Amino acid sequence: MYRPMDTRPWYRQFWPWFLIAIPAAGVVASLSTVIIASHSPDGVVVDDYYKRGLAINTDLARDRRAADLALRAQLRMQNSQRVQVVLTGAETDLLPALDLRLLHPTKAGRDQRVTLQRTAGGRFEAAVAHLEPAHWHVLIEPPGRDWRLQDRLQWPQTAEIRLRPAQ
Repeated sequence: MYRPMDTRPWYRQFWPWFLIAIPAAGVVASLSTVIIASHSPDGVVVDDYYKRGLAINTDLARDRRAADLALRAQLRMQNSQRVQVVLTGAETDLLPALDLRLLHPTKAGRDQRVTLQRTAGGRFEAAVAHLEPAHWHVLIEPPGRDWRLQDRLQWPQTAEIRLRPAQ
């Protein structure tokens, strides 16, 4: 049985384009990965991981100090731009201010550090920049960094958390 040959040029055939598309898709995917990786660097990895590891013992001493003072804090986000803290425990009347750090779980550029000032009612308050929805890590410490209280805030689902010393 006689079959006529296809006389169309190669660029009008299906199979050459199909075979070219497979490696071309790989090139496009790898270029996309390079672009994404270069525009959003990983803020979690640190250069001085050994020094950070050694500092863990100091951090644990700060947690023990907070437990010894029986410190507790209640943090309330009044809206996405104002925070109020009620601190209870020993030596809390002596503090004129507290340092509050709101740490984004993945993007270090979104971290915030504010000073909470004591108000007339004995509370500590401050304005913060707008918080995007995330599981924020909250850290409260005095100006001398003798102790610390920390917890997680799932904003905006949770507007109030109770902070206790880490065990």
